[in-house]
Amino acid sequence: MTLPEKRIIDVRKIKLGIYFSCLTAVIFLIFHGYSIFNQIERVEGDWADFKNKYQSVEISLNALGNQFGYGGFIHKFNNLILRRDLNLIPELAKSSNEITIAISKLEAFYTEDSEKTALNKIKMVYKGYFRNIDLIKKNIRKSPVELDRIVRIDDSEAIGAYQFLRQENEFRRTEYESDLLSALSGLRKILYLGIALIPIAGLVAYFMLSFISRMMNALDQVSKKQAEIDRIIEFAPDGMLTIDSKGNVIRTNARIEELFGFSKEELTHINQMIPEGLEPFNSILVDDYFNGPSIRPMGMKREVFGRKKSGEIFSVEVGITFQYSDEGPRAMATIRDVTDRKKTEEESVKARELAEQASREKSDFIASVSHEIRTPLNSIVGLSEELLSSDIELQAKDYVTRLARNANYLFALINDVLDFSKLEAKAAEVEEIPINIRALLGNLMESFKIGANRKKIDLNLEIKSNMPELLLGDPTKVYQILANLVGNAIKFTSQGSVKIESEFKPEKSELQIKIRDTGIGIEKKNLERIFDRFQQADNSITRKFSGTGLGLAISKRLIELMKGEIGVTSKTGKGSVFFFTIPMKVQENRALESLIDLNSTRKVKAKAMNILVVDDSDDNCFLLKTFLKAEPYILEYASNGVEAVEKIKKGCYDVVLMDIQMPVMDGFEATRLIRAWEAENNEKPNRIFALTAMVSDQDKMQCKEMQFNEFLSKPVKKKILLELLANISLVVSEEKKAAAA
Repeated sequence: MTLPEKRIIDVRKIKLGIYFSCLTAVIFLIFHGYSIFNQIERVEGDWADFKNKYQSVEISLNALGNQFGYGGFIHKFNNLILRRDLNLIPELAKSSNEITIAISKLEAFYTEDSEKTALNKIKMVYKGYFRNIDLIKKNIRKSPVELDRIVRIDDSEAIGAYQFLRQENEFRRTEYESDLLSALSGLRKILYLGIALIPIAGLVAYFMLSFISRMMNALDQVSKKQAEIDRIIEFAPDGMLTIDSKGNVIRTNARIEELFGFSKEELTHINQMIPEGLEPFNSILVDDYFNGPSIRPMGMKREVFGRKKSGEIFSVEVGITFQYSDEGPRAMATIRDVTDRKKTEEESVKARELAEQASREKSDFIASVSHEIRTPLNSIVGLSEELLSSDIELQAKDYVTRLARNANYLFALINDVLDFSKLEAKAAEVEEIPINIRALLGNLMESFKIGANRKKIDLNLEIKSNMPELLLGDPTKVYQILANLVGNAIKFTSQGSVKIESEFKPEKSELQIKIRDTGIGIEKKNLERIFDRFQQADNSITRKFSGTGLGLAISKRLIELMKGEIGVTSKTGKGSVFFFTIPMKVQENRALESLIDLNSTRKVKAKAMNILVVDDSDDNCFLLKTFLKAEPYILEYASNGVEAVEKIKKGCYDVVLMDIQMPVMDGFEATRLIRAWEAENNEKPNRIFALTAMVSDQDKMQCKEMQFNEFLSKPVKKKILLELLANISLVVSEEKKAAAA
């Protein structure tokens, strides 16, 4: 091979290399140009829709968000409750129209299932508010507290849904802006590469000229779009700023200047917006955010404090989005002033606390009044019973009978009011202890037998054979429900019968009881409201039969408290059937039963005992002395807790009947000191029975915690007291025999 041939070959290789390089450059430019061209066409096609939708959605979201804040729909609604001024309803209607318009616009934009769900949550909350406007009209005479309880709506889910939609909208805007920046960066790279290849690939320049021209036009369009995005950011309703990894402020909008008072030239670092003293801590947070894990929460909202140029501290909500740029990592923050919203939330919390405090004060007042009434009523009821059992003339006996009847009626009234107050305040608690339903129903029959015989109506009991020996439940509340229902049945039945039917449903593990009567019945129109408080079928019934109208309401609340249900069927003039079910488990292993049964009907001969009566009321002491005068008991008395403690340390008593509320030292403190003295000196624990007018569940629980042996409420029935002490005297007698042996 000759030298010229080699040169020719070399030239050909160079030419082929140049042609190949040019072709490669052209293919490369065409490929990337086509890719960027597609991006630009997509951006051009989507831009108009995005701009209109983003601005429209922002306006609608702001309109909807304003209804959560100060002066919005919810604030006006709360004002309507507090002021009870129906003239505020037109303003609510106006806000309602704004909400409807805003939601309808947002529904056209948000099509994802999660977004639809969020909108539905907002709609449901506002629909609830709209419906409750009619309730406010109907109950406008009620107190703000009662009105608030009736129409209270939990709007926390709606607020969360609104914040979610805000975040979604912001995420879409950020994503779109990122697409534009990416397209612009790609176009610049293609342009620079083309300029570098022009001297080397001149032939390619001719073919690429039209393409490059189009690219330049596209760049101009992208620049215009970027300018429009800048204008949107500049005039956005939320403050927006961008910082670098050092916390330096790169960019802000007009809203930032309005919120913080700094001009764009003055605001150079994020720490200028942080309350004094927290700047070092904030610098650490910024450093952790940029240099921490690569996975960062996008758009997460949190409430912090901001500092204005004037030094004023205010509440803001901040959302942060991480960005990458040619200059390095950036963080874009959206900032919203939530001062008005926080103020509204604080007012709502304060109003709720005031309402709860008022409810507690009402319950405490009723309990206090009940205690003060029960104390003298104890003497009235007890002495009335004692007089009726003594030999008095006929007319006097009639007077005492009427006195006893009205005293018992007053006692029942106090119990109803106190029970209903506890249920209203949600202070009632449910026990789960073994119940002998057969014994409980037997005792109930004994209690109401005299009343039924007096009216000459039959009182019958039917217990199905599948009734377990013991169930787990609250015997006090079950007995109270039955007493209310059976008492009503006897009261409203003039002739015929009242029948109690009891059955256990093992497949459902529930107790079912029915009370049938042949009384006056209930009209169909009144069945729905018969369980409402202070309600009877009509006013004539109240006048004829008396009563508070609370019995059925209390029974319903108690049954619902135990997860049960109650209902009624009735025919006017034929009678009624009240029925209820309560879930109960079967007590498999028979529990050890107490030696003392307060509802026992056994006759026990009392044995001698020493009894200490601790009560500051002379009338109560006299009543107990009268009750026990025929029994072989030796009574001593103490008028307060201090005297009781001293007597117990010096004497020997088989039973202590302890009042709770007393001057100098109450029964709780006295019992605490007695139990401490017994433990310290290894003394046998005294039998201490609470005999008190304090009858709430909390009082009973406290007595149990203070180690009282039994709890008796005033006014105490003579029969119950005598039988209790008689049973105790047998135990005491056996203990003394065992000790002497």
